[in-house]
Amino acid sequence: MMLCQIHLGHYFGNIYQLLKLISSNKDLTKKQKEKYSNLFRAQFSSTELKLLFYHCIGKIGIRKFKKYIEKFNFFEHLVLEDYNPNFEFILCRSLYNHSAFNNSKNIVEYIDRIKLPREVDKKFIDKSQDVHNLYLLNDDSYTLDIFKKESFLYIGKDLIDFTEICIEELEDKIKKSNTSSQEQQ
Repeated sequence: MMLCQIHLGHYFGNIYQLLKLISSNKDLTKKQKEKYSNLFRAQFSSTELKLLFYHCIGKIGIRKFKKYIEKFNFFEHLVLEDYNPNFEFILCRSLYNHSAFNNSKNIVEYIDRIKLPREVDKKFIDKSQDVHNLYLLNDDSYTLDIFKKESFLYIGKDLIDFTEICIEELEDKIKKSNTSSQEQQ
């Protein structure tokens, strides 16, 4: 998301570059790479891990960043959130490989316990997946139309706040795109 990218892009960029460096360093053994990634991961608070959890399934993070998170079991110590439909949705839809959690028994039990988010019906899950896919594919106008529909906004305050941010960013992006295309003519 653009707002997040403006304020936290450098932060995520540094994390990505360090994990990439550890992964691509041919002088390190597998055990050394694991050691260094574990030392690096130990620097993160539970809140920072959660922020990273959401970032790496977003438009920017999912492309390259997520693979390092999974490779280095970065969410092994992530605090599992109960009664958070967004968190449950991400886990139930297997947007992360279990290796991101070091194939933790806790994560498997958590997913089995919730199966599908309690407050989210199938219609919302399908619509959310469509919106996520469209957002990744840059179909901004259509994604904006879906975000603006009332039926998409009934989950709760957190999702409504998230949706309002997305709407603002998509409107801004479309406006800039239209302005730049008019200037080229």
